[in-house]
Amino acid sequence: MKNTLRCGSGEYLFSIAHLSMAEQMNNLQEEFHYWKGNHPQTDDVLIIGVKL
Repeated sequence: MKNTLRCGSGEYLFSIAHLSMAEQMNNLQEEFHYWKGNHPQTDDVLIIGVKL
């Protein structure tokens, strides 16, 4: 299993940057569940959002 999201180089994060923090969280959760599929989660995941 790859250790990156579908758009691994950060493109995905830039593509959702215009959304509200709540929408970004929902999108990231959906993307993570899609990426993880039926595989068990073996590592911790931490994503921090900062609003300027």
